[in-house]
Amino acid sequence: MAVCDDMVPLVLGAAEGTLDEAARARLDAHVARCAGCRDALAGQVFVRAALGELAFAPVSPGFAARVRQRVEPRSWWLTIVNWRAWTLRLAPVAALLCLLAWWPRGDETTTRMPLTSVVHSWAAGAESHSTLLFDPDADSSALVSAALGESSR
Repeated sequence: MAVCDDMVPLVLGAAEGTLDEAARARLDAHVARCAGCRDALAGQVFVRAALGELAFAPVSPGFAARVRQRVEPRSWWLTIVNWRAWTLRLAPVAALLCLLAWWPRGDETTTRMPLTSVVHSWAAGAESHSTLLFDPDADSSALVSAALGESSR
């Protein structure tokens, strides 16, 4: 007989003794009418009791160190297919590609406003001309003077 999927966590919790009263009442009501879940609960309780009676075998000192020595190191190709490392390494590249895709092109169809006008309209909250702030023909001193409100002549 099969265990009901929604009852599996309750059966395991009951075997461990970690269910609250509401969950235990829900499981008891279900087990009263479902033979599969009743058998699964009985089996889990039996296994838990049987494992609880086993004595732990003594472990010699240095056991963990010997196990670590015998474990074969990961092969080099597993580090290549590690998606977490690739994600972290490629994040700056993806950010750069997004920035380059957003960067304004130097085509002749776009009319460029003087840098001071762009900065002033942007500061005043007017229509967004933020892409024009990155004018490839403007130098940094013109941008600074425009931001300070000085005229750039």
